[in-house]
Amino acid sequence: MARKQAQIVGVGLGAALPGLRVSYRFLDGCGDRIPDRPLAEIGRKGLFTEDLERALAAGDIDIAVHSLKDLPTGQSVDATLAAVGRRETGREALVLPRGGLETGGGGGSASGEELLRLLPRGAVIGTSSLRRECQITRARPDIQIRPVRGNVGTRLSKLDEGRFDALVLALTGLRRLGVDRPAAAFGPEWLPAPGQGALAVQCLPSRREVWAAAAHLDHEETRAEVLAERALAAGLGADCRTPVAARARVDTDTTATAGTGPATLTIRAAVYDVGGGPPAAVSLKGTAAMTGSTDAPGALGRAAAMELLEAGGGEYVARARDQGAS
Repeated sequence: MARKQAQIVGVGLGAALPGLRVSYRFLDGCGDRIPDRPLAEIGRKGLFTEDLERALAAGDIDIAVHSLKDLPTGQSVDATLAAVGRRETGREALVLPRGGLETGGGGGSASGEELLRLLPRGAVIGTSSLRRECQITRARPDIQIRPVRGNVGTRLSKLDEGRFDALVLALTGLRRLGVDRPAAAFGPEWLPAPGQGALAVQCLPSRREVWAAAAHLDHEETRAEVLAERALAAGLGADCRTPVAARARVDTDTTATAGTGPATLTIRAAVYDVGGGPPAAVSLKGTAAMTGSTDAPGALGRAAAMELLEAGGGEYVARARDQGAS
């Protein structure tokens, strides 16, 4: 996936700047080097990004490309975010073995929620995401959750070997890799991780020419959405050990489309309880406009985080961390 994402950025740069020569350097992150432990057990921020950021700071590379959901929140990190690539979708999918369900066929036109209900009692689903585990358990308490790590191909191989009855994976990743197999997308109510589906393009602000080149790839609507999601995550102190979900959306049908005013930005978010209680949830609307020093998306995300904290989200975050540390 990292190679594919880097190539997407490289092709985009070549299209925006004809004649530009792009070369690639691929580095394994800490998360890649520890493939046999759940992410929540490792308990470090930047598991998949810190090595690339060090190479960027050392001048070994000009641009770093990440899945934005893996990029830790923080002012120093955001200061190097030269571009946010267009998000195709933030939705997730329930993926079946090549033979599909024993009852016949793959997902067909069924949604992920419908396909989840069709799985046999006690079925085994693979995921290393605490958020996904909480979502699955709330929908099907009888389901067994087992950790699965590795790249998409490795996970799919384990699925086809019969180690799991299904996996939950990001739909964007499946599409980028051209994966063709039984799968069904979950609906918008099944909230993803903050930033999921978007690409982060980092470079040093002091490298003005590189920054200007990378800025050609910035997608304004996606940036507004992920800034709100990242502000919410930062406000909750969320990381890989916390079951936090968020999805912000710019309403492209507002007057901003006609150039007559700021677009509406809606953020929906939830913090799940590892103890099985109802999630703390929130839905807020604000503006996607960013003018001067006005950080409207960030303000909306921070307001949503405050509401979640007041609704008990802070206790859920602490409980998840305590469970991961035990």
